[in-house]
Amino acid sequence: MQQRLASYQVQLEAAERQIRQIAEKAEGATTESAELRQRCEQEATDRAALEEQLSSERRQAQEFAGRITELEKELVRIGQQLGEERQSAANRMDLLVKAQENLSQLVEAAGRAGTISGNGDGGNRPALPAPVEAGGSASQGHVSETELVAALN
Repeated sequence: MQQRLASYQVQLEAAERQIRQIAEKAEGATTESAELRQRCEQEATDRAALEEQLSSERRQAQEFAGRITELEKELVRIGQQLGEERQSAANRMDLLVKAQENLSQLVEAAGRAGTISGNGDGGNRPALPAPVEAGGSASQGHVSETELVAALN
């Protein structure tokens, strides 16, 4: 009986050690579980913040893409307008050159017909300046309106 009692005592002590070990393991598992749960909640919060940031940046990228498209269209429109303005300026320059040539021809014809001083009109009228050259200035042969009127009077 004592031997049985000693045997039960050994078994009881072994069972108590096992219970303590299991309790320690359960406590460690509970602590680890709480830490994992907290980490999981923090990661979920972080993920939600990152998703919101990503969504915001996507919206911003779409806005920038739209603005870039608008600016590209504006650039094309301005380029076309610039081309039209350049063509218009070139056309006006051509007209000015033609008008100048016509005026030079008129002055030459008037000189040949003897209506300008020094060409057979008896010196009653002042001579006209030289014909106008495209791109020049008054000192380079341009006839001002005042000079033309004075010469024809």
